[in-house]
Amino acid sequence: MPHRVLEPDPLKLSGEFSQMKTRTTNHRRPELAALGVVPRRQQGQALIESAIVITLFVLLAMGVVEFGRAFFVGNYIAHAARDGARMAAVLTYPNNRNTCQLITDFTPVSTQVQAELQAAGVTGLSVNFTQVPTPSTAPPCAQVPAGTIPYVTVTVSGPFNYMFNLPGVGTGFTVARTATFRDEQR
Repeated sequence: MPHRVLEPDPLKLSGEFSQMKTRTTNHRRPELAALGVVPRRQQGQALIESAIVITLFVLLAMGVVEFGRAFFVGNYIAHAARDGARMAAVLTYPNNRNTCQLITDFTPVSTQVQAELQAAGVTGLSVNFTQVPTPSTAPPCAQVPAGTIPYVTVTVSGPFNYMFNLPGVGTGFTVARTATFRDEQR
């Protein structure tokens, strides 16, 4: 049952009781309302509201951490692919190429890329390699057509798994980064 509380009217400062206005309050004990005491029902409501807000803030913070980590891993994979492509572009004959400059041993490049990824804590990714245009496998060696720039491409791809299982987001996604360099040995 609402109670009426007398308050002085700030516009009329004459101090007379007749010029005081009333306001309605839902407190059962209006003298406690004047002291700022909150009834127990409203304390429970504030607790529920706080729990909802804290939950939303925690979910938001987890999302920010996941996004930052995904950005870091994507950037690191791109860096490893770039280093691998640069390494493949300068592989030399006779260690890793045949007489026609076809790369025959891609192991050093793959090992280097995997080592860089493991240093960042990223595992389970595959490293693929292409050489364009593809050189001959044995003499006589085909010449690179005029106006064509030979290049090597390294692609690093694989799954990225989330740290947290956020509702409605899934467990991860596939990431792939490609780097291309001019083949300097042709």
